[in-house]
Amino acid sequence: MAEQQQRDSLCPRLIDYLAIVGARAAVVSRPPANVAAGGGAGGGPSGGLQPTGPNSPPPVQIPELLRRYPPTDHTDFPLPLDMVYFCQPEGCVSVGPRRTGSAVRDATSFVFALTDKDSGKTRYGICVNFYRPVEKYVAGVGGGGGQSASNARKGRNSTFRRESWRKS
Repeated sequence: MAEQQQRDSLCPRLIDYLAIVGARAAVVSRPPANVAAGGGAGGGPSGGLQPTGPNSPPPVQIPELLRRYPPTDHTDFPLPLDMVYFCQPEGCVSVGPRRTGSAVRDATSFVFALTDKDSGKTRYGICVNFYRPVEKYVAGVGGGGGQSASNARKGRNSTFRRESWRKS
């Protein structure tokens, strides 16, 4: 009897969910093309990145669930949507070009626990925060609504490079 209760209390999976948390595509209008956008590892000042207009993103953005696997909830444990705040409690930090060199190499990790108040079950999360580069956005270059500065100079589409992390 006790063995059956212990077996029922264990999670049937080694990993419940894999989630990618971050900010939606930020549009940066001032710093050079080697600016990094936050995965939440930073904190403190934004390294010189300041909003430059009404459409510019703030240096710290609210984290969002960008991708998840599996795409649907498990019947015994739905993915808590507020877990994004456990992954990036200080928000998604953007850093300027002065911090890019060290920020790109920095990755932090930590463990957090989520306890269901009704059942008393505790689920653990492991979070790895890192910075990813974001291209400079130049409004009004060319004929359309703007394009990245490197695209304007090189005349090629870099969507593949920006989106390649989704396929890996």
